Amino acid sequence: MKRGKAWLLFVLAIAACMVPTSCDEKETGVLIHGFNSYEAACDYTFEEWFGRAEINTDKTYVTEGEGSLKVYPMADFDKPTEYPYIGVNAVGKDVATGDFSSFESISLDVYNPNAAGANLAVCLQVNAEEIVSTRLQHYTIPSNTWTRIYYKLDNGAAKYAFNGLKDVASVMIAFKDKRTSLEDGYKPVYVDNLRGYEGETDKFSVATATDGVFLDFENPTEADVFDYLFTKKYSCYMTEGTANTDKRFATHGNNSLKLTLRPDFLDYRDYVGVKLYESFLSPIVAGKKSLSFDVFNACVTEQTLNIEFKIGNVTLYSGYEDKDRGIKIPKCVVPANGWTTYTISAELLENFSVSNLDALKKLVIELPTEFTQSNGGQDKVFYLDNFKVE
Repeated sequence: MKRGKAWLLFVLAIAACMVPTSCDEKETGVLIHGFNSYEAACDYTFEEWFGRAEINTDKTYVTEGEGSLKVYPMADFDKPTEYPYIGVNAVGKDVATGDFSSFESISLDVYNPNAAGANLAVCLQVNAEEIVSTRLQHYTIPSNTWTRIYYKLDNGAAKYAFNGLKDVASVMIAFKDKRTSLEDGYKPVYVDNLRGYEGETDKFSVATATDGVFLDFENPTEADVFDYLFTKKYSCYMTEGTANTDKRFATHGNNSLKLTLRPDFLDYRDYVGVKLYESFLSPIVAGKKSLSFDVFNACVTEQTLNIEFKIGNVTLYSGYEDKDRGIKIPKCVVPANGWTTYTISAELLENFSVSNLDALKKLVIELPTEFTQSNGGQDKVFYLDNFKVE
């Protein structure tokens, strides 16, 4: 996979996102990929001990054209943190378009011939500012039937944050039913008929309130403006984001953003997390002198987050210290079951001869994995709220 390309994890709609389908249906929308020949997407990407894939021509397992893609995910059973996935290009030979800017949804047909439900996760790769990914969603595909899964793009948040989705490069399909021992065999799945559907997309924008708050998640779709990929590797299963409505874990209004790190996702990486980019931040921070946000740590132990922010061409980190110049950037230490407010202050900016946040290019909130700071092998849960400028 090319590092020059960026990833986008699309939020899959909770309601009406999976429906039975058949090859007799009258199709609408734009056919992006029909899986009629392996050569039509000869640069499929296979990662994490994927297994193998082949073109199927048995019409029992085809919903469009003459073929479908039969995949045999395997994975390395010695690495329970890794799930095999395949990237299906949305650009290249016999692929209709990589411009999803007019689509209000995308669909993919999946057939599961196994005795138990098949568990999938899906994402899209898109060329944007960096490697970017919206929130991950999982599916359980029932046995012995075609199921059409839908990705809803109609809330507008992902398009707002990631260059309008004008340059999507590939669809990534992860397979969570990996083998757990050397004796385990393949659990094949068929995929076919990747389509996009044009339609209206909600108008989405982020405005700064009179108190300076620009993200408080009272509109749940605000959660989709973050990049959730930050892993330093091509895995797309790391930080799961969901809209929280339990006001015990909110400091501004009733909602917040819940981030979950599962131990079996985290391998030996030190930190993973979420990002906001310049295209999103610029109109918000213009002329402002400080930025702050609140973090709740629902772990049983104290956790130290890494905060990274780029001012112009200089990248700074929480905990950074320049003893010669007497500069120290505060750490972000969050007590167990407690809140912390982290602030990039005007005083801090002055240490670097910066008068305001106009040159803020990026804000990264990195969460420590189980490997770095333990939570007893349990899920790590954090809540973000009250993003504010002054």
